Amino acid sequence: MKVATADHPTRLRYCRRCVYPETKPGIRFDAEDICSGCRAQERKRSVDWSARLEELRALCARCRSDDGGYDCVVPISGGKDSHLQVYYMKEILGMHPLCVHVAPQTTTALGAANLQNLQDRFGVDIVTLRLNPATECRITRHWMATRAWPNWGHDKAIYAWPAQVAINFGVRLLVMGENHDYESGGKDTGDGAAAASQMLHSLDGEPDSTAWAAAGVHKSEIAPYLSPSPEALDDAGLNVIWLGYYVNWDGFGVYLRARDLGFRPLDRTPEGLIDTYCGIDDPVVQVNGWLKFIKFGFARVSDVAFNHISYDRMTRARAVELVNAHEGRLDPVFKRAWLDYTGVDETSFDAIVDRFANRDVVAFTDGRWRLKQPVR
Repeated sequence: MKVATADHPTRLRYCRRCVYPETKPGIRFDAEDICSGCRAQERKRSVDWSARLEELRALCARCRSDDGGYDCVVPISGGKDSHLQVYYMKEILGMHPLCVHVAPQTTTALGAANLQNLQDRFGVDIVTLRLNPATECRITRHWMATRAWPNWGHDKAIYAWPAQVAINFGVRLLVMGENHDYESGGKDTGDGAAAASQMLHSLDGEPDSTAWAAAGVHKSEIAPYLSPSPEALDDAGLNVIWLGYYVNWDGFGVYLRARDLGFRPLDRTPEGLIDTYCGIDDPVVQVNGWLKFIKFGFARVSDVAFNHISYDRMTRARAVELVNAHEGRLDPVFKRAWLDYTGVDETSFDAIVDRFANRDVVAFTDGRWRLKQPVR
């Protein structure tokens, strides 16, 4: 990528089919300027989904409990993906799932209602982990200050804890939802069903004791964040899978199905978004997503547009309009929730953002961060 100057900002390379830029971590462009995510969506069109579902039925038969115990572990938040995962495992495949929930950093009434709907609708048992709030807040502040990646710790627990629970309960199947890296051309583009390597170790691996200490976290506090080793997974006979390998995972289609199952979206479209069905349970998460724009020049609007383009619900021209109009805005409600949760003042927050901003791509003008060059 060329080095930008004040007079000649970098002209990013964008996929000719969607609106992802070359700065998206792990994305690759071919000779036709089509990104790896769009090529993955092409390949999905030739998949025999009926045959894939039969593969999953066979796996479930091998993992089914013979004594009335839990057959699988399903990590849930109460969101749209959770509804579909539990629906498939319980109602389509007849499994007896144990749902594992890592409580959000901040809770919304709508998020709590959706989680309750999931339990009431499917009649499942839920094990909830409420992380030590002081420890989690220290991790959030540290990773914001050092990486502009405040949700790293919470994401780590979301990936690690369900695997720990599955091993402890002797369950042999852990069911994740969408392999987002494969679906949209991220860092790990393996297209198979196995999810263990990516799910447990894709967040830059396991920090050493020095890294935890730098965050002010004692070794006695890190248990929920530690992924089981590959050897532990093998010894337990735990199969960690992407449901999206067996089911045609269309983000908007998942939302529509979840809505039919009682899931409720937001009653407004937040500033900087074009959807109302993601990140409902925790406004703090939205800041983490917005920071992708600061560092890489794309965020949730581009993700949603990619999904719609992949299923012929949106033209690229319309996607370009939406990205140029909305991408990079941070809803004040989300920002205030993040500041209140962490205790970080707004001046310090803005200084961190300024320090990590990719100035080849974005600039702060007219009161907010924007792309230096509009998507074209």
